[in-house]
Amino acid sequence: MTSRITQKKDKERMLKVIDCLIKYFTAKEMKCDFIIIKADQFNSGFGKPDFSNIKISFRGDHGEEKIARVEDIVSSLSAKKKDRDEFFYLFYKRENDSSKGLDSQELCKILFKEFV
Repeated sequence: MTSRITQKKDKERMLKVIDCLIKYFTAKEMKCDFIIIKADQFNSGFGKPDFSNIKISFRGDHGEEKIARVEDIVSSLSAKKKDRDEFFYLFYKRENDSSKGLDSQELCKILFKEFV
C-alpha cells in the first residue's frame, strides 16, 4: 500500500507542475508545447569538462549583466544520481514570433512560489 500512496503523491505533484505550466503558457498566449524530463533520465554533453568552463552572460537580480562559468551556475549537471532526483529539464517549442518567449526567471519564481 505504501508504494501506491507514494506513487499517487508523486503523480499529484507532477500534475501540479503541469497545471502551473499550462496556466503560464495560456496567460502568455503561447502555444502550450513542452516536455518535462527528470534529470536522472537525461544524459547530455553539457556535463563534459570543456562545456563546464564556458563563460556565459546572464541578467542578475537587478538587471545587471553577470558573467560566470557554466559549472558555477548549473551544478546539477554534474550532480550525483541521488541529488539529480529532485531536478528536471523543461523543453518547449519556441514560436516564430520573437515577442512571445518564455521568461525563465518569471517562470521559476512562479514554480518556486507554488512548490516551496
